[in-house]
Amino acid sequence: MPISGMTLLSGATNSATGGTSKTFNLDGLQVKSGVHVADLSVTDFRLRPGITFKSRMPAKRADGTWQKGKFSATLAIPKLLADGKTVEYPLGRIEVEPHAESTDAEIVAILCYMAQLCFDTDTVPFFKTGALG
Repeated sequence: MPISGMTLLSGATNSATGGTSKTFNLDGLQVKSGVHVADLSVTDFRLRPGITFKSRMPAKRADGTWQKGKFSATLAIPKLLADGKTVEYPLGRIEVEPHAESTDAEIVAILCYMAQLCFDTDTVPFFKTGALG
């Protein structure tokens, strides 16, 4: 099924199964308003997967309204080409911009839908090739 007409579960419990557990630890990379972690079991730093977490807290504007917060996680997995060059990292990004008055349940609902976008058979072709239909 294409993006138009796709189905996502409301109130679902998303989980991952199978695979191998990888631990991501602080690696010392400085990140303004955030932190960087990496899979330190990968000994070649050129090929080490890493995740950058950044946060911007909601802030009250001069007119009394609130600016949304912005929280993001960017996963980068370096690519080593056949010729031995390491290229600009392929990456994936998750961003959530809740309103200062968003409830926990509203934020979790956004996260639940977003998680499904990463593996739903209706959306995977888009993320792989850009296909819209």
